[in-house]
Amino acid sequence: MASPFQKYYALRVKNVFNNLYEVELTASSTALHDMRIELKKFKTILHFLKTVYPRHRIKKAAKLVASVFDEAGVLRETQLLQQWLQQHKMNELETMLGLQGSLLYSQHIFLQHIPKHKQALQKVIDICGPLVEETNALLPEQYMQKLKIEIQEQLKKNLTIEEWHDFRKKIKRWMNAIRWVAIEGDDFEEAHFPYFNNLQEAIGNWHDLIIIQDYFVALQAQKSIDKQLQQQLSAAQLTLLSGLQYREKQVKHLLQMPVQPAQLK
Repeated sequence: MASPFQKYYALRVKNVFNNLYEVELTASSTALHDMRIELKKFKTILHFLKTVYPRHRIKKAAKLVASVFDEAGVLRETQLLQQWLQQHKMNELETMLGLQGSLLYSQHIFLQHIPKHKQALQKVIDICGPLVEETNALLPEQYMQKLKIEIQEQLKKNLTIEEWHDFRKKIKRWMNAIRWVAIEGDDFEEAHFPYFNNLQEAIGNWHDLIIIQDYFVALQAQKSIDKQLQQQLSAAQLTLLSGLQYREKQVKHLLQMPVQPAQLK
């Protein structure tokens, strides 16, 4: 009989190919986002397997997943920037940056590479499948417990802003790992852990704005930038700064909330 971890892995394999197929059909931002979420869950599995098996047995699979994830990330970040500009009605800046053309080009490249991505993911399955099958059923639970303890210890400290993003990754790994050890089936809802779900979402929203800020800073550093674009970017930076300050307050508020041990199952 398959263990919860093996069932979780099988579902990830099914979903990641279904999501990739949906991206191929629709090229929608939602489908792309869903695919990246599945790849993040796959990365959690790889992170766990690295704690069990020699790294050289996992290295190629991790590199292949990262290559698909990173290429999808380029497209996702362009979509993120466009959505932010449209949300704040900065149509002129969006046009000046040529975002629609950049987005169409990135979509075209990603869609062209889908056959390559399918082959890469099949190689990942060929590597990981046998390892998942031979993994002792107790080890996934030990991994989850280790993450739980690390999260508890970090919550006792005053996390710096520089640590937020990595801390979010750890929370996501822990929430993923719970599904493969503590829950019968695959329908566990993150709403059972509202505090941690809210915290990781708040950090994610903050980090999205950091990505946009980094893009603006890099663009403004270019010597060839014209005066009109510079003015538009400066105005956008002010709006962005206000949003960043708001998101930072949200994260800090959540980090300062007392967390009961019972919330970490």
